[in-house]
Order: sequence, then C-alpha cells, then structure tokens
Amino acid sequence: MIRIRIRALTPLAASGLERMVESDAGMAVLAGDEDGEEPDVVLAEVDTESGTSHDAPAEASAGGAPVVLLADDPAGEWISEALASGARAVLPRTVTEGELTATLRAAAAGLIVLHRESAAMLPAFRPADAGPGPAGEPLTRREATVLRTMGEGLANKEIAARLGISEHTVKFHVAAILSKLGATSRTEAVILAVRRGLLMV
Repeated sequence: MIRIRIRALTPLAASGLERMVESDAGMAVLAGDEDGEEPDVVLAEVDTESGTSHDAPAEASAGGAPVVLLADDPAGEWISEALASGARAVLPRTVTEGELTATLRAAAAGLIVLHRESAAMLPAFRPADAGPGPAGEPLTRREATVLRTMGEGLANKEIAARLGISEHTVKFHVAAILSKLGATSRTEAVILAVRRGLLMV
C-alpha cells in the first residue's frame, strides 16, 4: 500500500485529490500530520504566483518523502528550481485521475516525472556534470539574474540572500550558467557573458 499525504491549498481541493488518489486500490491517504505515520509520497499544490514554488518540496516534506507538485503553471521557469530542491514530479492541476495515480506510483519508485506541458523546461534541468549545453542555449530569466549578481562579485550565500532562494538553488543555477556559456569558472563565465553582450559592466 502506497501512503499519500495531501497538502492542498483549500479543503475542497484536498477532498477532490483524496477521491482521485483513493480510486487506486493500492493507495491510501493519510489523515493528517499528527497521526505519526510517514507518507511514501507527498502530493502538494503550489501557488506559482507567490514566487516560492521552488521551496515547496522542502516545505511539503520535512521527513524526506518524495514530493509531487500540482500547479497552474506546469511549464514555468520555476520548475527547474523545484526539481533542484527535491520535487519528483510537476503536474498541472487539470491532471487526469490516471495520470495522477501513475505519477504517484512512479515517485514512490524513485522516478522523476514531468508532464508533457513541462517538456520545454527539460534543457534547464541539467546535472552539473552533464557537460556544455548546446551552443547558444539561452539563459532563463532566473539564470540571467544570478549571472548579474555573479558579475557583482557576490558569493552564493549572498546571492541566495538577495534573491530569496536557497544556496543549493543558487549552486544549481551557477552550474547551469557555466554549462550554457561553456565556462569552467565563475570568472570565465562573467568574462564570456560580457563579451557576448549578456552582461553590462
């Protein structure tokens, strides 16, 4: 039996998600945080308008269970940050019952799942050791912001404080920037960015 904990934005949404999950005989919804049982998967709705979606996995699952996120904007730039912070799946709120239960099973098995609407974000989610990205691969808006702070000489901790994101997320963005620019260091990345007109000095 796969145990699911639901963290919805409203009681009505929680009720609807519970019905969808329990349509699968191999799944059970845990009642609340006080029951003492650890979930196998956390299903959490996120508010992408708040700008804190990338922190949702840590907030939703302090116990370390894999997190499946539901959002109105499953193709936004925030997805790479959410995945870097530990989310195992990102789905639209309009997901079907079959898609939801299949995703929960995959997350419980340790897989990462993205809905087809999120496919455009795949290039932004690259492991640090994946090598250089395709020539001319554009930086995301968040990466461009991190690059500007790198140009100011700020350390990861200072960038995290300024942008209101975790230091881990900053490291993820720095690695993506180095990969996309074909740089081997932060200094080289800034120099290349200036030469390419991506950064003004």
